[in-house]
Amino acid sequence: MVVLAGALLLFAWATPSPTPSQPCIRSCHGVTRRLEQSDTVLRSALYRRITEVDTIRPLGYWSMEDPVNTAQTGAAVTTPSFAEAFGGPPIQFTSAVRMASQQAPGGSAPLPNVNEGIATGYAATRTASTNDFWAVQFAAVVRTANSTFVDTSLLQFSQGGSPTWASLELWIASSNGAFQVFDGVDGLTKLFEYIPTTTLYDGVWRYYTLTCEKSGTSVIFRLYINDTLVQSSTVVSTTMGAVSGVLPMPDDNFPATSGRSSFGHLGVYDQTPPTGHYTALIGHTGETRYWRTTTTDRQHTEGRPRITGAALW
Repeated sequence: MVVLAGALLLFAWATPSPTPSQPCIRSCHGVTRRLEQSDTVLRSALYRRITEVDTIRPLGYWSMEDPVNTAQTGAAVTTPSFAEAFGGPPIQFTSAVRMASQQAPGGSAPLPNVNEGIATGYAATRTASTNDFWAVQFAAVVRTANSTFVDTSLLQFSQGGSPTWASLELWIASSNGAFQVFDGVDGLTKLFEYIPTTTLYDGVWRYYTLTCEKSGTSVIFRLYINDTLVQSSTVVSTTMGAVSGVLPMPDDNFPATSGRSSFGHLGVYDQTPPTGHYTALIGHTGETRYWRTTTTDRQHTEGRPRITGAALW
């Protein structure tokens, strides 16, 4: 073992052990080696949080960070599919989606541009343990307001059992930028609405969590944006069911004139989701690694290469 300029360096000696006059260093592990590592991680911070850290697993989770195949990155893939993290059915699209082309917050890999995409068929979730609570989470960004936009549908999902509404649909209204929940069958019955103080059509990434909970003969909808509760509303004389399937970007979304831009990290739960997802999405200390992206001036003057890529520890 050798200590050099305050840095601990571990030497691995070749076999057989050399004599003092015949040193032979096989490998050296220290600060420089760590700085020179690739900045590529296997999966994003949010993906790892949901699939590896959380003690509560979702009934379905589609990160939509596909593809691993870099040849498809940014390309308009005509019939793409997005894998479910635990081996469930993928989300299928029937029209062009630009894979991994939208820069996402630091805790996520790039996500698809879905403005031209139309999904088809519900991707089934695993069986829920209760019909009394569900939660749907996703990250989304919609384009800056444009006078040509129509209402933007982000997600439709089905409820199992015998609920009052067999499916629900989430919209962002073009008139006032409100987040709305409609009956997904006729699209006419508005069940929930949150009108933000500033429009959601602003090109800013947000992390949405919508929950539904049984309360006697009523249900309570709650909307969280970036982990902050922004609206709670009760709908009386209503029967709910567990979420049984999801359909992002449904085909009634008028893609050419909608405001949607990118969407991902769709998760479905049958109990309160763990905290920390929004923190992981934006990239917390130790996950994004951006604060240690270069060598110091002292290291550079000592002859070490100028490193501009993030280092892994």
